[in-house]
Amino acid sequence: MLTAGANDLGYDNVFTRSIEALGNEGDVLIGISTSGNSDSVNNAFKKAREMKLTTIGFSRQRRRQIEKSCSLAIIVPSDDAQRIQEGHITMGPYHFQEVEQEMFGEPGKQE
Repeated sequence: MLTAGANDLGYDNVFTRSIEALGNEGDVLIGISTSGNSDSVNNAFKKAREMKLTTIGFSRQRRRQIEKSCSLAIIVPSDDAQRIQEGHITMGPYHFQEVEQEMFGEPGKQE
């Protein structure tokens, strides 16, 4: 899907098509852009918000576009790409767990 979409739609819209196909109102989209300026990620956020999805973006200290295109920006306070990516790797699982817990209740409990 990734390469076919990029070929047909251009890479700037490669994730947007997935949101159109799979996204539903109330879903949560989590995206990562080290620079905060990735058109493919920011376009996906814009489409997701049009479809009433909640959007969470991981990015860097100088937020750029991502701050405007997502509901919540989680920022690593650095301009060093390696530190930013290490921060995303460290924070990601915690935030994913919080989203899952909010949506589905306590981890490991079936309701």
